[in-house]
Amino acid sequence: MPTFPSYHGPPLPERLDPRNPRHYLMLADWIFFKPSRLKQYLYRADPDLYFRSGKQALKEAWRRPAYRSLLLMMPILIFFLASAIAVGVAWVVSAARGTPVDWSGVALGAAVGVAVGVAVGVAEGVALGVALGVAFGVALGVGGG
Repeated sequence: MPTFPSYHGPPLPERLDPRNPRHYLMLADWIFFKPSRLKQYLYRADPDLYFRSGKQALKEAWRRPAYRSLLLMMPILIFFLASAIAVGVAWVVSAARGTPVDWSGVALGAAVGVAVGVAVGVAEGVALGVALGVAFGVALGVGGG
């Protein structure tokens, strides 16, 4: 078992609830300030799955309530964080220039930007993962054989 730092504060929930706004704040806190707390949550949910990766592990993760809720919450959290950043940047720029903000344009730009970014990121990750996995797998298999 890996060792995790001890924390003072609220105990880890058995699983994050996508309908609970406090759990989104807790997840954002874990991601930015306490990543080992997130690792501890994942390890405690399923110690065997914690060390696995790949497509089969993703299928297994979807079957575990703690992992599934995390997979459902991440796109929502990313959308809200990206929107908050876009609003903050638009507000600062408009205040510096002394012009009013077209909030519908900011909302549309943030929504399109997040959607395109996630789609391109997933497509690139899958394509590169498969291509590099096959290329290195064949090269190392032939070289080792």
